[in-house]
Amino acid sequence: MKFSFLIFNHSPKSKIILDLNQLQLKQQVQTLIHEVNLQVRGQEKIGLTGANGVGKSTLLNIIYQKLQHQSDLQLGYMPQNYKLFLDMESNPLKFLQTQQTGQAQTYLANLQFSRDEMHQAIKDLSGGQQAKILLAKMVLDKANFLILDEPSRNFSPTSQPEVRQLFQQYPGGFICVSHDRRFLSQVCDKLYQVTPQGLEELPFSFL
Repeated sequence: MKFSFLIFNHSPKSKIILDLNQLQLKQQVQTLIHEVNLQVRGQEKIGLTGANGVGKSTLLNIIYQKLQHQSDLQLGYMPQNYKLFLDMESNPLKFLQTQQTGQAQTYLANLQFSRDEMHQAIKDLSGGQQAKILLAKMVLDKANFLILDEPSRNFSPTSQPEVRQLFQQYPGGFICVSHDRRFLSQVCDKLYQVTPQGLEELPFSFL
Protein backbone atom coordinates (compact mmCIF):
# COMPACT_ATOMS: atom_id res chain seq x y z
CA MET A 1 0.00 0.00 0.00
CA LYS A 2 1.43 3.36 -1.04
CA PHE A 3 -0.39 5.29 1.60
CA SER A 4 0.21 7.80 4.38
CA PHE A 5 -1.69 10.31 6.48
CA LEU A 6 -1.81 13.94 5.39
CA ILE A 7 -0.15 16.72 7.36
CA PHE A 8 -2.67 18.31 9.71
CA ASN A 9 -2.92 20.42 12.84
CA HIS A 10 -1.57 18.27 15.64
CA SER A 11 -2.87 18.34 19.18
CA PRO A 12 0.00 19.45 21.46
CA LYS A 13 1.87 16.58 23.08
CA SER A 14 1.26 17.94 26.56
CA LYS A 15 -2.45 18.70 26.12
CA ILE A 16 -4.83 16.40 28.01
CA ILE A 17 -7.64 15.57 25.59
CA LEU A 18 -9.34 12.86 27.67
CA ASP A 19 -9.60 12.47 31.43
CA LEU A 20 -11.82 9.64 32.61
CA ASN A 21 -12.20 9.54 36.37
CA GLN A 22 -14.07 6.71 38.09
CA LEU A 23 -16.17 6.02 34.99
CA GLN A 24 -18.42 2.99 35.44
CA LEU A 25 -19.50 0.94 32.42
CA LYS A 26 -22.90 -0.71 32.53
CA GLN A 27 -24.85 -2.73 29.98
CA GLN A 28 -28.53 -2.82 30.90
CA VAL A 29 -28.39 -3.81 34.58
CA GLN A 30 -25.00 -5.53 34.40
CA THR A 31 -21.82 -3.71 35.40
CA LEU A 32 -19.08 -4.47 32.87
CA ILE A 33 -16.26 -2.39 34.35
CA HIS A 34 -16.44 -1.02 37.88
CA GLU A 35 -14.06 1.93 37.58
CA VAL A 36 -12.19 3.35 34.57
CA ASN A 37 -9.46 5.92 35.18
CA LEU A 38 -7.62 7.02 32.04
CA GLN A 39 -5.84 10.20 31.03
CA VAL A 40 -4.74 10.67 27.41
CA ARG A 41 -2.61 13.41 25.88
CA GLY A 42 -2.78 14.67 22.31
CA GLN A 43 -0.16 12.50 20.61
CA GLU A 44 -0.17 9.40 22.82
CA LYS A 45 -0.77 6.01 21.24
CA ILE A 46 -2.71 3.88 23.70
CA GLY A 47 -3.35 0.16 23.32
CA LEU A 48 -6.16 -1.66 25.15
CA THR A 49 -6.29 -5.43 25.43
CA GLY A 50 -8.27 -7.89 27.54
CA ALA A 51 -10.65 -10.81 27.50
CA ASN A 52 -13.55 -10.99 25.04
CA GLY A 53 -16.78 -9.57 26.44
CA VAL A 54 -15.12 -7.44 29.12
CA GLY A 55 -16.36 -4.18 27.56
CA LYS A 56 -13.47 -2.92 25.43
CA SER A 57 -15.60 -1.94 22.43
CA THR A 58 -18.20 -0.34 24.71
CA LEU A 59 -15.43 1.71 26.33
CA LEU A 60 -14.12 2.82 22.92
CA ASN A 61 -17.58 3.97 21.88
CA ILE A 62 -17.96 6.00 25.09
CA ILE A 63 -14.56 7.60 24.45
CA TYR A 64 -15.62 8.46 20.92
CA GLN A 65 -18.84 10.05 22.18
CA LYS A 66 -16.89 12.13 24.69
CA LEU A 67 -14.28 13.33 22.19
CA GLN A 68 -16.40 14.03 19.12
CA HIS A 69 -17.64 17.38 20.44
CA GLN A 70 -14.15 18.81 21.04
CA SER A 71 -13.71 21.56 18.45
CA ASP A 72 -9.94 21.14 18.19
CA LEU A 73 -10.16 17.42 17.39
CA GLN A 74 -10.90 15.86 14.04
CA LEU A 75 -11.66 12.26 14.94
CA GLY A 76 -11.22 9.17 12.84
CA TYR A 77 -13.11 6.06 13.95
CA MET A 78 -12.74 2.45 12.87
CA PRO A 79 -15.40 0.53 14.83
CA GLN A 80 -15.50 -3.24 15.07
CA ASN A 81 -18.74 -3.16 13.07
CA TYR A 82 -17.91 -1.26 9.88
CA LYS A 83 -21.62 -0.83 9.08
CA LEU A 84 -21.77 1.87 11.76
CA PHE A 85 -19.66 4.20 9.61
CA LEU A 86 -19.87 2.87 6.05
CA ASP A 87 -22.81 3.31 3.69
CA MET A 88 -22.92 -0.31 2.59
CA GLU A 89 -25.18 0.42 -0.39
CA SER A 90 -22.84 3.07 -1.75
CA ASN A 91 -19.56 2.47 -3.59
CA PRO A 92 -16.10 3.49 -2.32
CA LEU A 93 -15.68 6.43 -4.67
CA LYS A 94 -19.11 7.88 -3.95
CA PHE A 95 -18.71 7.33 -0.20
CA LEU A 96 -15.40 9.21 -0.20
CA GLN A 97 -16.61 11.85 -2.65
CA THR A 98 -15.26 15.29 -1.83
CA GLN A 99 -14.66 18.46 -3.76
CA GLN A 100 -11.37 16.83 -4.73
CA THR A 101 -12.73 13.70 -6.40
CA GLY A 102 -9.37 12.91 -7.96
CA GLN A 103 -7.80 12.73 -4.53
CA ALA A 104 -10.23 10.01 -3.43
CA GLN A 105 -9.47 8.05 -6.61
CA THR A 106 -5.74 8.37 -5.96
CA TYR A 107 -6.02 7.07 -2.40
CA LEU A 108 -8.17 4.13 -3.45
CA ALA A 109 -5.70 3.27 -6.21
CA ASN A 110 -2.83 3.46 -3.70
CA LEU A 111 -4.81 1.04 -1.52
CA GLN A 112 -4.91 -1.44 -4.42
CA PHE A 113 -8.53 -0.85 -5.51
CA SER A 114 -9.17 -1.57 -9.18
CA ARG A 115 -11.36 0.80 -11.19
CA ASP A 116 -14.21 -1.73 -11.02
CA GLU A 117 -13.88 -2.08 -7.23
CA MET A 118 -14.09 1.70 -6.82
CA HIS A 119 -17.61 1.51 -8.26
CA GLN A 120 -18.68 -1.74 -6.59
CA ALA A 121 -21.16 -1.75 -3.68
CA ILE A 122 -19.27 -1.59 -0.38
CA LYS A 123 -21.39 -4.45 1.01
CA ASP A 124 -19.92 -6.74 -1.67
CA LEU A 125 -16.30 -5.93 -0.82
CA SER A 126 -14.11 -7.90 1.58
CA GLY A 127 -13.56 -6.87 5.20
CA GLY A 128 -10.02 -5.81 4.30
CA GLN A 129 -11.26 -3.54 1.52
CA GLN A 130 -13.89 -2.03 3.83
CA ALA A 131 -11.16 -1.32 6.41
CA LYS A 132 -9.11 0.39 3.70
CA ILE A 133 -12.08 2.65 2.87
CA LEU A 134 -12.21 3.72 6.52
CA LEU A 135 -8.47 4.45 6.41
CA ALA A 136 -8.95 6.57 3.30
CA LYS A 137 -11.78 8.47 5.02
CA MET A 138 -9.55 9.24 8.00
CA VAL A 139 -6.90 10.64 5.68
CA LEU A 140 -9.34 12.71 3.62
CA ASP A 141 -10.90 14.03 6.85
CA LYS A 142 -7.40 14.98 8.10
CA ALA A 143 -8.09 13.20 11.38
CA ASN A 144 -5.72 14.19 14.18
CA PHE A 145 -6.89 11.59 16.71
CA LEU A 146 -8.07 8.05 15.99
CA ILE A 147 -10.34 5.56 17.76
CA LEU A 148 -9.53 2.07 16.46
CA ASP A 149 -11.23 -1.23 17.26
CA GLU A 150 -9.12 -4.19 16.06
CA PRO A 151 -7.59 -2.15 13.21
CA SER A 152 -5.38 -4.94 11.86
CA ARG A 153 -7.82 -7.86 11.99
CA ASN A 154 -9.07 -7.84 8.38
CA PHE A 155 -5.81 -7.17 6.59
CA SER A 156 -3.94 -9.92 4.80
CA PRO A 157 -0.62 -11.21 6.19
CA THR A 158 1.22 -9.39 3.39
CA SER A 159 -0.48 -6.09 4.31
CA GLN A 160 0.10 -6.40 8.07
CA PRO A 161 3.64 -4.88 8.10
CA GLU A 162 2.43 -1.93 6.03
CA VAL A 163 -0.54 -1.38 8.37
CA ARG A 164 1.78 -1.37 11.38
CA GLN A 165 4.14 1.05 9.65
CA LEU A 166 1.23 3.33 8.72
CA PHE A 167 0.20 3.72 12.37
CA GLN A 168 3.80 3.88 13.60
CA GLN A 169 4.33 6.92 11.38
CA TYR A 170 0.96 8.51 12.17
CA PRO A 171 1.85 11.88 13.74
CA GLY A 172 -1.31 12.15 15.87
CA GLY A 173 -2.55 10.09 18.78
CA PHE A 174 -4.95 7.19 19.05
CA ILE A 175 -6.65 4.73 21.35
CA CYS A 176 -6.97 1.22 19.97
CA VAL A 177 -8.34 -2.13 21.07
CA SER A 178 -6.35 -5.07 19.74
CA HIS A 179 -5.44 -8.69 20.42
CA ASP A 180 -2.62 -8.45 17.87
CA ARG A 181 0.48 -8.52 20.06
CA ARG A 182 2.84 -7.52 17.28
CA PHE A 183 0.68 -4.50 16.44
CA LEU A 184 0.50 -3.44 20.10
CA SER A 185 4.23 -3.83 20.72
CA GLN A 186 5.35 -2.03 17.54
CA VAL A 187 2.80 0.78 17.40
CA CYS A 188 1.65 1.76 20.91
CA ASP A 189 3.33 3.94 23.57
CA LYS A 190 1.26 2.64 26.50
CA LEU A 191 -0.60 -0.59 27.08
CA TYR A 192 -3.55 -1.27 29.38
CA GLN A 193 -5.40 -4.47 30.20
CA VAL A 194 -9.16 -3.99 30.52
CA THR A 195 -10.62 -6.02 33.41
CA PRO A 196 -13.99 -5.99 35.22
CA GLN A 197 -12.27 -3.92 37.93
CA GLY A 198 -10.80 -1.25 35.61
CA LEU A 199 -7.64 -0.56 33.60
CA GLU A 200 -4.28 -2.01 34.58
CA GLU A 201 -1.20 -0.54 32.90
CA LEU A 202 0.99 -3.31 31.52
CA PRO A 203 4.70 -3.48 30.70
CA PHE A 204 5.41 -4.34 27.09
CA SER A 205 7.22 -7.45 28.32
CA PHE A 206 3.67 -8.75 28.93
CA LEU A 207 3.35 -9.21 25.17
